[in-house]
Amino acid sequence: MRGLGLALILTAGVLAPASAFVIPNTPKTYFVADPSSPALANDYLRGHPGDAIEIVTFNFPDQHTEQDFYALGPVARSGLGVCRFTSMQIFPHPGDGGKAVWNRTPLKSDGYVLDPSSMASVTNGACPKQDDQAYVGLDRDVSDSQFVDVVSFWQEISSSEEKFDAAFVYLQRTRPADFAQFKASTLHGTREPPALAGLSRFANGSYAVSFSDCSCSQPTSATVLVVSKSALGFKVLDFSFERY
Repeated sequence: MRGLGLALILTAGVLAPASAFVIPNTPKTYFVADPSSPALANDYLRGHPGDAIEIVTFNFPDQHTEQDFYALGPVARSGLGVCRFTSMQIFPHPGDGGKAVWNRTPLKSDGYVLDPSSMASVTNGACPKQDDQAYVGLDRDVSDSQFVDVVSFWQEISSSEEKFDAAFVYLQRTRPADFAQFKASTLHGTREPPALAGLSRFANGSYAVSFSDCSCSQPTSATVLVVSKSALGFKVLDFSFERY
């Protein structure tokens, strides 16, 4: 799964504030209780049929590891062909009889919990499983029709240089150095264009659309477009390239 928290830059890694690097991590998703799965995964899945659970293991420089847990709710498909589920951070607290009590209260008094994320994908067929890279992290106020509009816009401009240039017409004089690389990778022809990673909606109706540099659990950069829709269609108002 590509996105966990919804910011302009979405990543399944953790940014360490003091050292400003992404802590190496390994995500793994479990769908049914199985003897080969971790005990905590089985504990959660037995009590929550229909859910999946993602366990992200962080490997710190001093060789110790920590884990984050995310409940991935059931997937539902709308009439517009949008598949959605909710990813929610949860914590295992000791319970009676060796069973865990799962809730959203951090294990440490100074801990924090991420907001739930709505994950969505547009498809003409069956919905992908929750760990599929096709899912995009959405702000909670992004509707299915708005998501379909943005996906269609991206598919359109990533398949035509003329339409790509028309969408970026407002940035002709203010394009940063990273723009040429983004355009080349989008219109490459023999490779898939950058995949959507996240979509946020601002109060004025414009959107922040993010693309990670890879379909992986630890992207090291992201491109963010601010786009707005008018009678002329979607136009890009701002372009930024973020490294982290």
